[in-house]
Amino acid sequence: MLNAAPAERLTAETLAVCDPLVVNEHEARTLLDDEGSSSFPELAQRFLDQGVRSVVITLGAVGALYGDQGGIDTVPPFPVHVVDTTGAGDAFVGATACELARGSNLSDAVKFASAMASLSVEAMGAQLSYPYRSDVDAWVAGSQSFGQRP
Repeated sequence: MLNAAPAERLTAETLAVCDPLVVNEHEARTLLDDEGSSSFPELAQRFLDQGVRSVVITLGAVGALYGDQGGIDTVPPFPVHVVDTTGAGDAFVGATACELARGSNLSDAVKFASAMASLSVEAMGAQLSYPYRSDVDAWVAGSQSFGQRP
């Protein structure tokens, strides 16, 4: 897993071992020299075409996008009352890494990470805003459909 922040040029050798490459909207555009003309699914496909095994693009308030050679999909955002976005990206990346290390597939890891990051913006600060795993699990389990607040 590589979180390409801050965005800098990556070699083909580096891209080939990214599984996943995790970037935000700005980093995706920077790494691909895209000035805004491509959609995020197109950017994800470009990363895959360049040899990345899997990719995750965080999209802030509109969720996240992820993909591999099997296809590209999105995760909707959880509706939250935003207090402070400090650390939300770090919460997302850490939660993704944790879930992948636990054996989750990319889809489930990104869903969990989206919930973690969403909950983290409801409090001030970074580390102190991160919810407990049990709170995230309960929130995801209590949703009628993913992305809906219980």
